[in-house]
Amino acid sequence: MAMPNASATRVSALMTAPTESFRKVTGLTSLSGRSRLEQVRTHGYSTRSGPLRVTYLPANDMPANDMNEVAVAYVVPKSVGSAVVRNRVRRRLKAILQDLAHSDELAPGGYIVGAFQSLEDFSHSQLSNLVEKAFKSVTKLVKIR
Repeated sequence: MAMPNASATRVSALMTAPTESFRKVTGLTSLSGRSRLEQVRTHGYSTRSGPLRVTYLPANDMPANDMNEVAVAYVVPKSVGSAVVRNRVRRRLKAILQDLAHSDELAPGGYIVGAFQSLEDFSHSQLSNLVEKAFKSVTKLVKIR
C-alpha cells in the first residue's frame, strides 16, 4: 500500500520555503552594482593569502541600507582557466563562505574575493584554511586602523 501525499508534502514544503529565511540562514548576499563594487574596491582594505585576495569594506562605511548584511562578489579572471574551471572555483569559494557565515565569523560589510590561480590542487580543508586566514587578516587590518 503506497503512502499518498508523503512525497508531495515534502516537495511542497521545499517549494514554498520563503527565500527571506534562506538569506537569514546563510547571511550572504551578492555584492552587485557598479557603484557598490567600486566603493569596496577603492575604499576597502585588502590582503592576500596564497592565490586569494580579499578586499573588505566594513558595514559602517557602506550605504545605510547595507548595514547588517554580508555582501560578497567573486573575481576569477580568465587566466585561471576555462569557464568550467572558473565556475568550479567560484562554487568552492561560495561554499566555504557560506560555512563561515553559518558560524558567524564574517563581519557585516562588502567583500570582494579574488582567486588568481587555479585552486584545483587545494583540498577543501586547505582552501578553507586559506580563506579563513585571508578573512581574519583583513578584518584585523580594519581594527588596527
